[in-house]
Amino acid sequence: MAMTTALLNLDGPEVDGVFARERYSLTITNTPTIAAGAAAGASPTVAIAGTDVAGTISITTGTTALGSNGILATITFGNTMAAAPDVVLTPSNDAAFELLQTATTGAAARVRDADTTTTVFVVRSGDAAPADSTLYTFNYVVRNARVTVALAARWIKTVKSIMASCPLVSISKSGATATMTIEPSATSGEIALIGTL
Repeated sequence: MAMTTALLNLDGPEVDGVFARERYSLTITNTPTIAAGAAAGASPTVAIAGTDVAGTISITTGTTALGSNGILATITFGNTMAAAPDVVLTPSNDAAFELLQTATTGAAARVRDADTTTTVFVVRSGDAAPADSTLYTFNYVVRNARVTVALAARWIKTVKSIMASCPLVSISKSGATATMTIEPSATSGEIALIGTL
């Protein structure tokens, strides 16, 4: 997972009466990677510019063996999502638009829910095979994308509350561990665990 936390108060917790506070920095690297699929043909090139939540996919098809209804590219999220998100794919050049529009009776180029997991989403060609040596660019938006981080307190025995400078979707506490679900659009923040020693 491309998420790191670091304890900020290394000399011990900040104590105020019966409660103590441990502060952590949080850094989320949400840069996805891309791999070409067989439907992109022989020796294709693929690139991705963006984050886990939005960006642009570029697929320059190779030659021969271009496939209809096959995998053009697989995108691997920089972070493992808490649940499979929803991915919206739109064309961003004329070739991609034509690939999306050539399906008169069947499927167009797409991202299927069945191909989307907590770690990847897949761009598929439609009923019409892509052309040889052609650049297809698509914009993508990932909705309902969330990552989960669990912090085990170093000194606190029971976490009572959590403060964060990044958007938290949900929080749970169990003993000295706090588990938080975070929007991956946040790239950094500070989290404070407050509890008893």
